Amino acid sequence: MMVSSRGKISWFSKSGALIREQKAKRGEFFKSLAGGKAFVGLTAKIQDQTVYNVVTLFDAGLNPVKDLYQRKHWFQQGKKIDPVNVRAPRYCVSKDRIFIDDNQAGCIRIYDRRGTTIGKTTVQIDRMPVTQADRQAYHQYYRNHPIYKNYYANLKHIIQFPSHYPIIQFFDVADQRIYLFSHIREAGKSELYIFNLDGKLLKKTDIPIAEINRQEVFPLIRVKNSRVYQLIENIDDEEQLDLIITKIGGN
Repeated sequence: MMVSSRGKISWFSKSGALIREQKAKRGEFFKSLAGGKAFVGLTAKIQDQTVYNVVTLFDAGLNPVKDLYQRKHWFQQGKKIDPVNVRAPRYCVSKDRIFIDDNQAGCIRIYDRRGTTIGKTTVQIDRMPVTQADRQAYHQYYRNHPIYKNYYANLKHIIQFPSHYPIIQFFDVADQRIYLFSHIREAGKSELYIFNLDGKLLKKTDIPIAEINRQEVFPLIRVKNSRVYQLIENIDDEEQLDLIITKIGGN
């Protein structure tokens, strides 16, 4: 079993005994590629006084080999904060391929094990506008959050909202499929686009997804065996987590 943490990867036996560790000079959230012959992880860099989150390809020794994709970090010194786009790019690995969400382009980019671009998902997806009610909800969230409330008096002056949400809210790769959830949501159901591993659209459907609010990270943690698994804090008992499993019909 491989466990990734900041700056290293640890391997454990099924009984929990530590087998070995591999340290990296930089990077975190590593995912194994090509049977451990390569890894994908998240790094950061500063370019022209701008900070970027970077999805990076590493060799077997966790040495950085190639930067695959970069996105501006949500915090830039002396700049406005966009609370809608605060997440680092998500990436998945399957069948020796690397999948990275490109929210600016509204697609999932596909790379081979060497980091060469080999395709992307292509589909026309609407973008949901950020309404005045959404803006108020964000401010309410920061005003009451146990961490941010102490900084809200200063934070509220530098929050700047985009006109629309990004196209991709979440994506996962499993069962030889790419599952892309958009921000479009109606009657408790979210849009779900299902692609093959080459990025070809197979079907579009709507699926009931539990959502805390748009200020929290989308509480969808994994798709597997045509089911969506969500681990969500219990509303009545904050120390309890509820596992919600939703079957994807007709997949």
